[in-house]
Amino acid sequence: MAKLFYKHGAKVVIVDIRDELGQALCDEIGDESSASYLHCDVTKEIDVENAINFTIAKYGKLDIMVNNAAIAGEAKTSILDNDVAEFEQVVGVNLTGPFIGTKHAARVMIPNKKGTELGRTGIRVNCLSPYFIADVAAKELFKLDDEGCCKVYSNLKGVVLQEEDVAEAAVYLASDESNEAKTIILDNDVAEFEQVVGVNLTGPFIGTKHAARVTIPNKKGSIIIVGSVCSSAGGIAPHAYTSSKHGLIGLTKNVAAKVGRFGIRVNCLSPYFIANVAAKELFKLDDEGCSKVYSNLKGVVLQEDELKQLFIGLVINPSMSVGII
Repeated sequence: MAKLFYKHGAKVVIVDIRDELGQALCDEIGDESSASYLHCDVTKEIDVENAINFTIAKYGKLDIMVNNAAIAGEAKTSILDNDVAEFEQVVGVNLTGPFIGTKHAARVMIPNKKGTELGRTGIRVNCLSPYFIADVAAKELFKLDDEGCCKVYSNLKGVVLQEEDVAEAAVYLASDESNEAKTIILDNDVAEFEQVVGVNLTGPFIGTKHAARVTIPNKKGSIIIVGSVCSSAGGIAPHAYTSSKHGLIGLTKNVAAKVGRFGIRVNCLSPYFIANVAAKELFKLDDEGCSKVYSNLKGVVLQEDELKQLFIGLVINPSMSVGII
């Protein structure tokens, strides 16, 4: 990706924890005035802040930020085999890392009112979500060779997505031909972000894991994960809340795909705005303010009791006895 951005005229700063590979990529580009490498652990805010500051000091500005660091963790298909430390390590790199990168990119982009990160200040934010890419990491994770990669499902028969294809898409999104955006991030700190993710995403992972542990032997059960409208929409709630609720959709889908064969149903219930105490405090609303929140049914405000009825509907089955926590 760095090579393609350079080819299109960008000055690039490559950051990684694998110093030899990072420096080798710079050497391959072969232009010291336009390509630099800096050691950076994306889970450490000080490292990311230093990387952004280095970029500004050397090149004078930051126009494009690509949060591309990711790890897959060990390929453990059963949730029972996954421990919390491994889960948190992957979330730290794949979710907290992009949060930190986006925050500090916004810090230097907003004054210039230009970049590819945040909306009303002239900065665009995009998420590039590719399908299977036949790179070294994917081959190691899925234990595939080149022939095996060719057999992975694709919308275009015989076509295997390559790293260069994703890089081209990233270059397009960073160009002036692309446009779209949303919200501010500078006031959020990493500790708060991790605390919210710990409760809203790691918590349900732990609960789901141990619920599966006791329901799998019985070959029946229902696991419900509570999401939010923020599981699919952006710009409504704080960044940590929205990020964690999006993560619950992925958790639900992944667990459901693995435990369904044991007769266990996994659902994510994602309600819209509920006029309860927590929502009123978060959005600084009284009863009158709650009634003015947008609803598909004019004048109707979703209540907690209605949500409880949905819970019952998801778990009730006349042929089984259900315990609900």
